[in-house]
Amino acid sequence: MNAIAQYRSNRVHGATPGELVVLLLETAGTRLDAAREHMEAGRRMAWIAELAKVRPIYLELMLALDHGTAPELTRNLHVTYAWAIQRLGEVGKTGDLGGTEALLRVNNTLLDAFRQVVIASAESEAEAAP
Repeated sequence: MNAIAQYRSNRVHGATPGELVVLLLETAGTRLDAAREHMEAGRRMAWIAELAKVRPIYLELMLALDHGTAPELTRNLHVTYAWAIQRLGEVGKTGDLGGTEALLRVNNTLLDAFRQVVIASAESEAEAAP
């Protein structure tokens, strides 16, 4: 295993659940950016391939929700992920650049929120540590 692959593996295996969500949303954002670039260049098969890599990310995030904890929040996240999955299909079919931009905005909003939660959780744990 090369150094980059080892780093990625260690980052994933050593991550907290919140950090994993951040990693997944970062990856989704990277793929959505790539899809947008391919759309702008008219490379249909490439944008469809990138969008196809985002769908399982949102599915995994949706399936990982614990509806028993913070029911309103998890319900809202479920609806958001379901919307994103549906929108991915529409964008893949139509090549709607505006749809990709909307997906990126929502993804980045979620990413920023989860980053804040991860940071606050780490700070809280650090304060509680002896």
